[in-house]
Amino acid sequence: MRFTILATLFLWVFAPAGLSAQQIMLDRGARIEGLWVFPAAANPNHYYYLPNDSWIVPDDNGDPQFSFLRYVINKPSEGATSQGITEAEGGGILHFLVTYGVPEEVRKRAERAVRRLDPENEDLKLMGPVIFKEGRYALISSIVNTETGEEEGHLLATGNAPVLEGSQIALSFDLPPDRATLLMESLKMATPDISLIFEMTVEGVTDAFEADLIIRWDDVHKSKRMGVKAEVNVYYAGLSGDMGMMFDELMQNKSVELKTRGANDNMEALLDKVHNQLLELMFEPIPIDQSSDESDNSAFGAIQNFGKDKKTDAYGRKPITGMGVSAGYKMKETRSSGETVLSMNHMSSVTRVSTIGFNVGNLWEEYGDDPNIFKTVNLADDAFKQREIHVGIDGAILPEFEAYINSVTTVLRKQHQDGNVTVREVVVDHQTFKESAGNDFRMIYGWSGDDDRDAWLQYDFRTRWSFKGGGKYETGWTLAEANMIDLYAPYHRKVVKVYGDHEALVEQGVRAVLVEVDYPFFEGRKTDKLRIRADRPIEDQTLELTLPHDTNAYHYKITWIVSRGGKVIEEGDDSTGIIFIDELPEPAPSEEVAGATLGKN
Repeated sequence: MRFTILATLFLWVFAPAGLSAQQIMLDRGARIEGLWVFPAAANPNHYYYLPNDSWIVPDDNGDPQFSFLRYVINKPSEGATSQGITEAEGGGILHFLVTYGVPEEVRKRAERAVRRLDPENEDLKLMGPVIFKEGRYALISSIVNTETGEEEGHLLATGNAPVLEGSQIALSFDLPPDRATLLMESLKMATPDISLIFEMTVEGVTDAFEADLIIRWDDVHKSKRMGVKAEVNVYYAGLSGDMGMMFDELMQNKSVELKTRGANDNMEALLDKVHNQLLELMFEPIPIDQSSDESDNSAFGAIQNFGKDKKTDAYGRKPITGMGVSAGYKMKETRSSGETVLSMNHMSSVTRVSTIGFNVGNLWEEYGDDPNIFKTVNLADDAFKQREIHVGIDGAILPEFEAYINSVTTVLRKQHQDGNVTVREVVVDHQTFKESAGNDFRMIYGWSGDDDRDAWLQYDFRTRWSFKGGGKYETGWTLAEANMIDLYAPYHRKVVKVYGDHEALVEQGVRAVLVEVDYPFFEGRKTDKLRIRADRPIEDQTLELTLPHDTNAYHYKITWIVSRGGKVIEEGDDSTGIIFIDELPEPAPSEEVAGATLGKN
């Protein structure tokens, strides 16, 4: 099966950058008229809503931009046969555009409901949608296993989703004849077996609580549930209670302890904050396309069921969570020992996941006789055919044109069977993307003695990335046959968080800490630094690295400045995304070792 995805955005994606910096108060959300709304941290009178619905994009006539084309290729059967009727070749092409947001009438009702919260407050208003930090989608369908007779989930497509309400994703993929026939029968049902999940990351702040979270790492590592090797322990959020039971066990045996001081009004929010802090410290996500084969129907079934039940809030209880339903989580290989004390007495900047489900619905009932939606054709005369190859820009790349990328060049090379060669090129930069209607870049090649239809679909392409500052990255020639070339950034972002107890540092005579992280970036290396004073609480100290897509490791160097100007240094390589700075290497710094330098790998 060949599938392709095109994430398309409207030109207003280039709205002022300040919009993306909106901060909402995640613990103060309320469900109003079916929408979850959250006050802004900067102005609690301004509320923002979470988009919670998705649908097929209509065209100018109000009809869905959905098509399912079954095609037949007439071809003589091989060898001698006495049969007068034989099977023709062919297949199907499914294409549709999806968007997410909130229906206009629902948004207007929510606006009126927010104003009714305090009629005397003229400043109270619903400002608009939350602008997501990033997003993912997963498209799932199922087939019938001919051996067992049971349905099995299949991941048809996955990728980055656009972050603004009203943006569009176009999905298009080819099916073999048997799958096309099964899908046609499924589309005639009220709930076809095509389900799409949007998992959108929300950025906001949590409340402050008079509490401390104490993690005793030696006891954590002794836990029965933590004893199995990390690579074996893979959990799926919302699919089993294993992860929740693990955290409960750690708190029951005092490996993890929550100490509260005084009264905390919102204990549920405090426990959520603890849960997500433990998740971040101990686990790292694995996308479903990397963590599960298609025989694991627990993950695929959860996505399908969510897509069919739009009334279900993400994960049953709350609208947002630290986990994604289509992602697995595995334990990190932590090097920690001793105790880590995390104070909850400050508002923390965090990310959470909001989930939107989609199913194509019963289109057949209304459009089954419309040849623009459902059609079966017999292909003929290849000489009049041409092929359009779309170049799609991943939604996550768009902000990078401002920060890192000068341009992306895609070159297509088609070697025809009569010896002719067609070469096409598309160059995308910030300006050309703004001028493009709906992010629709195309390259076309035609027929030139291409009697082999399958070979005619094949072509070569390569991409060249030009980065600001002079860096370049070029792929080799890649053989492809899909009608879509998806451009994904050849790098990814990795957040490294720095934790530590400032009181423990002061007790050890530390005055300041310098954290340096050095990492590769194509033709060179980059270095990011954090300077931390030991006499102040260590809160929300992070470094955001830009690593090549196949790299997770980085080199770190920690320099502790101790009394009388002495230094203690530790450095090494890591990939966990966590650095603890309150565990100094031996010997502990003191006045006697002032001025000494200790290196430790």
